[in-house]
Amino acid sequence: MDKPYPFPDIESFSFDSLNIRGIYGGVEKFIKTESHKNCWKEWLGTLLWEELVSDNKLVLITFGDDDESEILNSTNQQLVNKLYNVFRVLPLVTTLSGPRHEPISITGRVEIEDDERFKIKDIREISRYRSWPDSFYWREKEFLDLRRSYETNSKLIENWDFISTYCSDKIFKLGSKLQLIESYRSFEAAFFSTPKLEFKIPNLVRSVESIIGLPRGQGKAEFYKRVQYLCGVPEISEPYGIHEHYKNLLENLFQIRSDCVHGKPFAWSLRKELGESFSDTTVAQYEFLSEWIARRTLLNVRENQNLLNACESRDQLETYWDTIQR
Repeated sequence: MDKPYPFPDIESFSFDSLNIRGIYGGVEKFIKTESHKNCWKEWLGTLLWEELVSDNKLVLITFGDDDESEILNSTNQQLVNKLYNVFRVLPLVTTLSGPRHEPISITGRVEIEDDERFKIKDIREISRYRSWPDSFYWREKEFLDLRRSYETNSKLIENWDFISTYCSDKIFKLGSKLQLIESYRSFEAAFFSTPKLEFKIPNLVRSVESIIGLPRGQGKAEFYKRVQYLCGVPEISEPYGIHEHYKNLLENLFQIRSDCVHGKPFAWSLRKELGESFSDTTVAQYEFLSEWIARRTLLNVRENQNLLNACESRDQLETYWDTIQR
């Protein structure tokens, strides 16, 4: 796939627990012979070939045992699923712009060389993954300083490894905890289903609500209390002065979600309240905040074993929140 932005400028990395390697560069250098290159260029077509050999690529690789069968087998599909799961959690790792093109999945046989490099011997199947669009707030100048800070995020690869393993163990396995799955499904839908904010922001709030377990009749005030308890306050004061107005912003965010799911125009109540001061910057502020609390909520569950256990069912979740001291 195209390298998301911003991303550390390193040559390679590995996720040892998942047996996955990451390498920068086009796939052409991994193809065994010139005759293979010429053959596959003709087979794949010029446009797809040029996309594959582009230097600005992040290549994720995993291997399984050799299989002499001529059909795609269950082991092969498991490897494809593993790589897709690592890709799909990227929006959960941090704020990133999406790949310019849809990521490409290639399966086939490889030959491992003595220095642990590899060469592709044949390609069995090529398919694409759906990518996620850039968040609206990436267009806003108020985000530039924070954007630059992410460019120096040396822990991004480490966090991606940790989150990929966490999701593999706690979310993507059969029998995982129901509320944790619901939270992740809503988070993923917010990024991959549609870029429209009237659906994205409610999905992100639903992701949070799947963990904080608001009972019927308890609205924005309790939403703020539980989010603050579980997530804390954003460590950043920019962009948009989130730190200074956290309570008001969270309560407004809950109302934006309510307006959307009840068929009102996006931010209908907030537009009425702010009048002419409502702007694109206002929209960006709430999108950024909704992403931040959804990420923090999903990831902070892992640090609270009692809450994680309570995610077994909605009833257990609501009981947990009723009994804890806040």
